[in-house]
Amino acid sequence: MNRQKTYLGEFIVTFGIGLVAFLQSFSFDDPIELYRYGANCWPAAIAISMMVCSLCLFLYRRYVPASSADTEEEEDHIPFRRRIPVFVIPIIFVLLLPYIGFYAGILIFLPVYAWFLGQRNIRKTLSVCFLIAALIIVVFTKYLFVPFPVGTWPGFYEFNSALVAFLY
Repeated sequence: MNRQKTYLGEFIVTFGIGLVAFLQSFSFDDPIELYRYGANCWPAAIAISMMVCSLCLFLYRRYVPASSADTEEEEDHIPFRRRIPVFVIPIIFVLLLPYIGFYAGILIFLPVYAWFLGQRNIRKTLSVCFLIAALIIVVFTKYLFVPFPVGTWPGFYEFNSALVAFLY
């Protein structure tokens, strides 16, 4: 029964965050010439996706019986020092973003983050991270016209600018 309360609390928090984000996205719904569906289209879509995913996860946990492997508390056995990079690496990424730019930064951040999460197969990790980064870059830059920072440090700026020029 304790697990059910945890799942319900987790659902309420994640669904609530998604709902607040969705409602906040209407505060900047001004018509913009470059955005066909309005400026709040993709933030609202991400918020809706978060709410749908949290609902699906809650229903799955509630109505699908747990196997013996699911009932083990594996995350309780992870030492605290192994959990620190999970929070520190995204903070470093955000702090370095204005200097190294988004395009080069995401290509560095994703594999490093995956390695700290336990992915040890280098070829598989790099290929999956490259595909995810390519999808993010193409969709947000080419189709949604989101201007990502190109960085200020030499080398990174040139790489990011060349990638943006290639996409257009």
